[in-house]
Amino acid sequence: MTSAHAGHGGHGEHNGEHSGRTSPSSYRSHSSHNSRNVGTPPGAWPLAGHAAALARAPLDVLTSLPEYGDLVELRIMGRRLYFPCHPELVWQVLTDDRTFDRTGPVWTTTRRMLGNGLALRCRQDHRSSRRAVQPNFHPTLLRHQAALVQEEIAATTAGWRDHQHVDLYSALVGTAVRTITRALFSARAPREAVEDIQRLAVAAIDTRLWRLAAPGPLRGLGLSRLRRLTDKISDLRRTCDAAAGDGIVARLEQAMPTASDRDIAEEVVSLYLGATDTSALAVCWALHLLTQHPAEAHRLHRELDGTLRGRAARYGDLPGLPRTGRVIAEALRLYPPAWFVLRCTTRPVELAGKRLPTGSTVVVCPAAVHRNPALYEDPAGFVPDRWLPDRAAPPRGAYVPFGAGARKCVAEHFGTAQAVLTLATLVHLWNPQATSGTDGRPAHFAAMLKPRRFVLEVHARSTPDYRSTPD
Repeated sequence: MTSAHAGHGGHGEHNGEHSGRTSPSSYRSHSSHNSRNVGTPPGAWPLAGHAAALARAPLDVLTSLPEYGDLVELRIMGRRLYFPCHPELVWQVLTDDRTFDRTGPVWTTTRRMLGNGLALRCRQDHRSSRRAVQPNFHPTLLRHQAALVQEEIAATTAGWRDHQHVDLYSALVGTAVRTITRALFSARAPREAVEDIQRLAVAAIDTRLWRLAAPGPLRGLGLSRLRRLTDKISDLRRTCDAAAGDGIVARLEQAMPTASDRDIAEEVVSLYLGATDTSALAVCWALHLLTQHPAEAHRLHRELDGTLRGRAARYGDLPGLPRTGRVIAEALRLYPPAWFVLRCTTRPVELAGKRLPTGSTVVVCPAAVHRNPALYEDPAGFVPDRWLPDRAAPPRGAYVPFGAGARKCVAEHFGTAQAVLTLATLVHLWNPQATSGTDGRPAHFAAMLKPRRFVLEVHARSTPDYRSTPD
């Protein structure tokens, strides 16, 4: 996130107060390379290893890992997985993609299911793909994309009634998918085609982890969904050909003149993976936290009432929504949507003093550093003001909701702006409250960190009447 779009001070070094975060220099001083250690949590079962504990309470297990070492070994179904829990180790794994690559059986299966787009490519194929995709998410294009966000969140909430129970996760994923679909193909893409793409994209995005290791017929279900989605994408490309000059796909075709129809379709699928669930989940978890912390919700209402003045949020409002940005940043710290990042070593490497052979599986779990008490004061607390510009920034590798290095999420600014605008509009015009159907525990075996059931009761807010005041 950047201060321009997220509303907080970014990740540069700052002087002054640092309440809420431990000084980066003090953390590094007591965690030198010489003192790095490797550990293993207790409780591994025969054969299954730590899999049962992870299935039962995944977030609890993963956030407890720093108690056992800077590099922690888990055993899962006969395999050894290594989790870096020190920020410098996290940074090493995320930025050295020559050594820690997206290779191995899990990545091969994932690519078969979801294609070989940017988010899933191994190092040798990644850089050329990123050069083609990245310009489409340049900050100068955000104004146009933000207008689509505004239109789609309005469409999502148009049918809401006071006291209605709404499945916010489904609603927000739908909003995000419609937004990225229109950004991809053209703001003028036919609504019927967008709805078809939305249905198929949501099915492809909602991948359960067990399917990656499932027998062939079950993996085939994922492949058939992908084929239907890529076919729809190809159909929509032909439909929008004459009017698609303002769409990302048209620019991709110009940047990748030798790419096949399937190549373009797989890049589109990859963009859905990177630009939908992350934004929707950031807003979901922010709403979940605000329902539990009414004082923070009240502070946010003050900012929104003063800036939005009874209307939906627009791109030009982003500089006036710093607290909203800090709420999103804190939600991403506590509940990073991409809650594990898998890498496979391509050569022998030493990590925290342990020699890992070629083919070792290394798993970066952002929550293991995001909730580390050595890095953050009150690590489990919801403290948006820890992201104020005058507070000390965490060390590199200590806050990685979008990854780091050459593989840092290409849609980071787009997703962040989308999350800020969506949260601002929802919280300003509606007051969502938890219901008996709200279950904020992480869903079992989900590829992304999402709530099990996120049904909230929405109440229309009585915002001050600003109609007689100049906008």
